[in-house]
Amino acid sequence: MIILLMAIVITFFFTVINLYIVYSKQKKTFEKRTASLENCINLLAQQQQKQRNQLKLSDVLSEQLKESNHHLNKIIYDVNFHLFLAMFNKKKN
Repeated sequence: MIILLMAIVITFFFTVINLYIVYSKQKKTFEKRTASLENCINLLAQQQQKQRNQLKLSDVLSEQLKESNHHLNKIIYDVNFHLFLAMFNKKKN
């Protein structure tokens, strides 16, 4: 009876050790995968920040182009108006 009890205790002991080893391997694998995912998330965050900066620059450039376009249109209109007046005054004389 003692031999059977000793065999059960030894089997239990080796089972616990085996479970601990499997747990350790899975924990290391999980940590590696987690680290890999964190790196991917960091890279994606950096790319997203770059894209945000590009969008901001694009918006600023778009505003500047609108302002320049408006200013140029006004100048062209004024030049055409003055040319038209000059032509009209020549026809009168």
